[in-house]
Amino acid sequence: VDKMSLFMMYSTILTELGITVFDNQKCVKTFPFENPAEEYVLVKKGQAKLAEIGKFL
Repeated sequence: VDKMSLFMMYSTILTELGITVFDNQKCVKTFPFENPAEEYVLVKKGQAKLAEIGKFL
């Protein structure tokens, strides 16, 4: 039996308020920041802990 892998391609948008995940043009999940000013800067610097979004993707 041939097993076929299914891969999903999502678009992610970073805003000052959080991260949003889209499938085509449909919003499928949002990850709002608890402390927007601090967390936005950490994401931009690559220093944020993004475990929740990592599990989702």
